[in-house]
Amino acid sequence: MLKSIFSNPKRLFVCISIIVAYGIYSGITLPVSMYPATSKPSVRMWIPYGTISSDQFREDYGKTIESRIKKISNSEIQVSETYIYYEESGAYFEIDFEWNTLFDKAKKEVDAVAASISSSLPKEIADRVSVWQRNRNSGFFAASIYSEEIGLRELFEQVEPILQPELDKIADAERAVIWNPERYSINVELYPDKLAQYGIFPSTIKRQIRDSLYSFSGSNIKFGDNNQRFEIQASVNSVDDLAGLILTIGKKTIFLKELAQVSYGKDLHRERSFKTNGQASLILFAKPKSGANVRKMSQDILKVLSTYKNQLPKSLKSKLIVDPSEAINQSILNLIKDVFVAAFMAVLVLYLFIGGIKNVGTAAIEIPLSMIISFIAMKAAGMNLNLISLGGLALAAGMNVDASVVVLENIFKHRQNWLKLGKPCESFQDRLNLVYDAVSEVAIPVLLSITTTLIVFIPMAFTSDLTNAILGDLARAVIFSHAVSGFIALILVPTVRVLMLKNYKEP
Repeated sequence: MLKSIFSNPKRLFVCISIIVAYGIYSGITLPVSMYPATSKPSVRMWIPYGTISSDQFREDYGKTIESRIKKISNSEIQVSETYIYYEESGAYFEIDFEWNTLFDKAKKEVDAVAASISSSLPKEIADRVSVWQRNRNSGFFAASIYSEEIGLRELFEQVEPILQPELDKIADAERAVIWNPERYSINVELYPDKLAQYGIFPSTIKRQIRDSLYSFSGSNIKFGDNNQRFEIQASVNSVDDLAGLILTIGKKTIFLKELAQVSYGKDLHRERSFKTNGQASLILFAKPKSGANVRKMSQDILKVLSTYKNQLPKSLKSKLIVDPSEAINQSILNLIKDVFVAAFMAVLVLYLFIGGIKNVGTAAIEIPLSMIISFIAMKAAGMNLNLISLGGLALAAGMNVDASVVVLENIFKHRQNWLKLGKPCESFQDRLNLVYDAVSEVAIPVLLSITTTLIVFIPMAFTSDLTNAILGDLARAVIFSHAVSGFIALILVPTVRVLMLKNYKEP
């Protein structure tokens, strides 16, 4: 079998070239992310109360929502834990799924719950229900958008309608939004002298304002075959309504506008700002999906900014703040450097012991080729390029040359023995027999050596839960790369030596 392969070098080189080309294509098209896609999905759902009080929301809707979340678990997907918080302004649901659950499937299940309950919620609440994935280690993209001629609020009104629809189309982004750090709200500034005159405490006014903002809903009323929920709307629906709110102070009544100035504008208590070169800026923020191609997400966002630049204000400027793909790109550059260093060191060591650059150069090709071909297996296994898998490839770089060193050394040893015995080694058949004998002698030890190394990593590749998330991709990258190195050492390297031994001279 080996002899027939060695005897057809051109056919082997064509096959290897095709495999290497596909390996390069696989490496280029592999998704790029910060960390492996294997993780424990966590999906969050936020439902604001609107004009309904916290207690009433919990009584009317909370129990129904909680029961529907519990029903998510089935034969295909399992909820591990659920955390529910009824906060001051809305209900917050955090649903954790079991390990190895697909993020898209987990989010789809929670989206279905949100859709099922939205029909029963008041429109003002249903329109603001939001569901998103919580990716703790996926990184984020951030860029600032600013103008020296246009105010922040006006800039947001001009930029957001143009860019947001395109940002929503980016498939690798869980969410990509343009955020205005300036927060607008209704401000109520109390007059201290008026409060002293009427003997009123701010807490009294605050409580009555809060009560006026709540609406109340009762049980369903049936009209024929249709059910209609009974609801009393809040008495305050605008800034003017709030200014004209009648407060009850003991036996007296007084308008709020007599005790305070009511206005709509920047939040005086939560004023936020972000500046670029001293200029107030909008923030373009994006978070990738779990396992998504982070590099492609960043490229798509930058492409949107470039494509629609002519439709945006001419004075608009943008600056990249955080690009999560930079860490991956740097890791890839470090890996390339490690490959060249490992190849150089392998050649140097072989040159010192064997001599002749041509004699040892073939060993160096094993390191890059084993990595390139391993990309095919990584793509088939659904892996991506991340800090963990790149670490596995870097770890395997030094080990991959071992098999070639053993094979080459035995070929040179056999050639020296032939020279001592006076055997000819000029014809192709002579060289073929020499290489075949040398490779056959060490093939089993080489395979056993590679197998013993892989045995250490194979259990790590089949672990589950947290161990798999941390070490799974590293182990699989080492296994694929090191296994390919055995193929190259026993097939490609000897075939090259069959051709090169013609001009071999004893060093």
